[in-house]
Amino acid sequence: MWPFGKQRVQEINGTSFTDQRIELDGKLFVRCTFVRCILVYAGGDGGGISGCTINNCVWKFERAAANTIGFMAAMYHSGEGGRDLIEGTIKNIRAEHLPHSDIE
Repeated sequence: MWPFGKQRVQEINGTSFTDQRIELDGKLFVRCTFVRCILVYAGGDGGGISGCTINNCVWKFERAAANTIGFMAAMYHSGEGGRDLIEGTIKNIRAEHLPHSDIE
């Protein structure tokens, strides 16, 4: 299951990255290895990781992605209803079912 069309991303296969900042937007990494990298997602079109090995890396969310994470954190801490909404979203992610979105 992949929410983005392949026509919108650059596919990178079988590459190893060490001690690098990797921008994920617009790129699909397949069977790659990341070691001590900073994995950056800014909320742009496509992008993702499939079948990769990730060792000692950190996530960094920027721009629209950072705004979304901040909004979700605020919702979670706003009370029981917000917490339930975010927990339901995480449950859908774990079940590989994305909630309705406007991604075409």
